[in-house]
This record gives sequence, C-alpha cells and structure tokens, in this order.
Amino acid sequence: MLERKNEMHTALWIAQLALAVLYVLAGLWKLAGPAPSLEGQMPSLPLTLIRMIGLAETLAALGLALPAVAPRSLVVAGWAAAILAAEAVVFLVYHVQHGARVPAVAMLVLGLLAGFVAWGRLK
Repeated sequence: MLERKNEMHTALWIAQLALAVLYVLAGLWKLAGPAPSLEGQMPSLPLTLIRMIGLAETLAALGLALPAVAPRSLVVAGWAAAILAAEAVVFLVYHVQHGARVPAVAMLVLGLLAGFVAWGRLK
C-alpha cells in the first residue's frame, strides 16, 4: 500500500510540474505577447481579458509549483489545479464553438491533468 501511495505522489508531482511549466509559458505569452497575435488567436475576446487570463494562469502555475519550496502548501496546489481545470472546461467549450479542434483536444487533456492534480491534492 505504501508503494502505491509513493507512486501516486510521484505521478501528482510530475503532473503538477508539467502543468506549471505549460501554464507559466502560456500565461506569460498572454501577458507580454504582441497584441495583434493574441487578438488573432482569440478574436472574440478583448485584449484586456486575454491579459487578465494570462495573469491568472501565471499565478495558478506558481501555485502548482509552490509546494516544491513550501511542502505544507499542497492544498494551494490542489486549488490552483482546480481553477486551471475549470478554465480548461471554459476554453474547451470556446474552442469547440469556434471549430478549433486541436486546441479543444489540448484543453481536454490539460483539464483532465489539472483535474487529476486537484483530486489528488484535495482528497
């Protein structure tokens, strides 16, 4: 039983760090990327909203990585993952409505991964 718990702990850390890297990169791109490119990727969203989403993604990514330096903050990582999972659902619907299949599949995978981390850290 202890071995299974260690395997789950390792799987959660791998998922957390992968999500943290992806969302830091995505968040910083939305925060600092060129406006025409960002508006072209999400034409129905105002630039201010895109920038706010970038800030939220960056902060959530930092919340996922926080337990690496503050081990007692696993709950923070769980809530950060839950927020990212909810965001993934929103953008899954957005991409499906706009006929963007590849981003929709990416959001599905990211949402499931974030949901796994949320479940594992908040249970």
